[in-house]
Amino acid sequence: MSFVYTVKGFNSKGQLMTTEHGYAQNQLDDVMWSMSEEFGYAEALDEWGRHSGEYGDRPSRLGERQYQMQ
Repeated sequence: MSFVYTVKGFNSKGQLMTTEHGYAQNQLDDVMWSMSEEFGYAEALDEWGRHSGEYGDRPSRLGERQYQMQ
């Protein structure tokens, strides 16, 4: 079973600049890195909206990430 991930790119002000959907897990690092280089910060979410990775400096406007123990 494979999951599909969404990657979101934000600028330094926390404004959403782009959203791309349909990536496999093995593609996430390259896509997030590329978006973080272009916009400043990128994060990936799985099909249930759970955090699956990030690159760059998280804008303070987005708030502190809350991690859940599994």
